[in-house]
Amino acid sequence: MILADQRPLNWPLAKPGNARLIPLELAEVDDRSAIRRLRALVAATALAAIVIIAIGEGPEQNGEPPVAGTAERLAEFVGGLRPDGPYRTPTSEERDTAARGFEALLTGLRVWVATSHLSPLGFSVDQQVDDATERPYLLILNQRDSERAWGMYMMDLSAPVRLAIEVPHPNSDLKTEQMGLDLFRRVPGSILMVAGAHRDAADKAADVAHRKDSIFHVMAAHFADRGLPQVQLHGFSDATLPARDLVLSTGIGQPGEVAEHTALRLERAGLAICLAWREKCGRLGATRNAQGRAAAAFDSPYLHVEASRSVREDTERRRAVIDAITAALSRR
Repeated sequence: MILADQRPLNWPLAKPGNARLIPLELAEVDDRSAIRRLRALVAATALAAIVIIAIGEGPEQNGEPPVAGTAERLAEFVGGLRPDGPYRTPTSEERDTAARGFEALLTGLRVWVATSHLSPLGFSVDQQVDDATERPYLLILNQRDSERAWGMYMMDLSAPVRLAIEVPHPNSDLKTEQMGLDLFRRVPGSILMVAGAHRDAADKAADVAHRKDSIFHVMAAHFADRGLPQVQLHGFSDATLPARDLVLSTGIGQPGEVAEHTALRLERAGLAICLAWREKCGRLGATRNAQGRAAAAFDSPYLHVEASRSVREDTERRRAVIDAITAALSRR
């Protein structure tokens, strides 16, 4: 830090109207105690200036907004997604480029290589620290208000990759992104995937849960190929299935250990569940879900969770859902 006045402490201040500075050893000053007091005063003044400048460098003091926490950053991103927002389906070449970028992260955390692929697609790649868990993570984020609205991805760096958490319908299936962040914080080594556009954008071309031509799906299919468990979070209106709080399904795949144990724990928590592998749950069984189909093709663990609006609006019941999933995953 550079102070405005950096003259040595053995140089006195010039007298008013006199621009010439006189060294103390040449000054006609008989009282040496006065010199010592002057030196102490100058030193104290310099220290005070340093403290004041340091305090003034905080974001609230210099006009910059305070740094947003993880939840605030996610809420801002999701809150900006609109049904009439911009979206363009990525070309096959762009999807391949994105796949190479994410592959570089998953197979050695080669951030520079990943950035060289993802940056030309409009993504920023930054390391952040989650304010709630103090764990580091990579934030891969598309440009704001861009037709290349291809997602927000958070990759926990505190442990090897072990879980993909998917939020395909942000700002449509309300608060599913909050559930996703909660699960991300509970499971070190998670990747949180949030679609970059509202599901109705571009005449529903942005509905990534039902399309295979998105970067979101490219990542999910890659995870399925690696056998990485996936949990996809959705929401439904209370009127759609009035007697149930949740619908659990595995798409067209067979229920595995994670699905069965999640169901058991949710039932113990007193939640009314429709299990799509045992009964009909209307149109909420995820049999047309693109990521579920990819997981089934690779025989990879996949859990599709539909939560009613009442559950999503209730903090305690929302937490109970995440508790159950976390406990089931811990058995793997």
